[in-house]
Amino acid sequence: MWNEALVLTAYLLHQPPESFAGEHVLELGAGPALPGLALALHACQQLASTTLSDYEAEAMCLAEEHAQSLPASAKVHVRQLDWTRWADWVPALGAAPGLILAAGCVYEAGLVRPLMEALHALLRARRGSRCLLAAVRRRPRTWALFEEELRRRELHVLDRSTEALDAMQCGGCSIWCDGEAAARVRLMEVRLTAEQ
Repeated sequence: MWNEALVLTAYLLHQPPESFAGEHVLELGAGPALPGLALALHACQQLASTTLSDYEAEAMCLAEEHAQSLPASAKVHVRQLDWTRWADWVPALGAAPGLILAAGCVYEAGLVRPLMEALHALLRARRGSRCLLAAVRRRPRTWALFEEELRRRELHVLDRSTEALDAMQCGGCSIWCDGEAAARVRLMEVRLTAEQ
């Protein structure tokens, strides 16, 4: 399990369930889908739907298996989506997500631009939408490309890292991650700028 997924999950579970009222959630690169599944359970009475997605079929099988253990009220769907082919599926999503989750997706230089293109298209699909993106600076070149894409697309970024660490350290948090490893995770809330 990526530390980014643990930090993002702790942050989500620390938010009041009502803050997700009516949201359609899409988790990109979900892998085992801890953030999306945890949020679906945490706010199942408030969320409109949660879609867990990944390119890897194996990951989707695991996410599907975990999703089946949730109550039907969680409204979880699993879809195999490739963010390098976002133009094929973003327009066909139906209800555009108001909240996009991405944990551990900034890891390979060649995937940064397609990820940011997909993210930008998703944010444009629904006014007021946002992405909670958890990432660690593993490779300097990859991170530089990521920061360049954020600037080039003029995306507004709020750093939520401190709030995420506080959530992990609160007494009621059931998510554990080594404190030093968690401190390396940057949790960002990404939105379009007002002009876009």
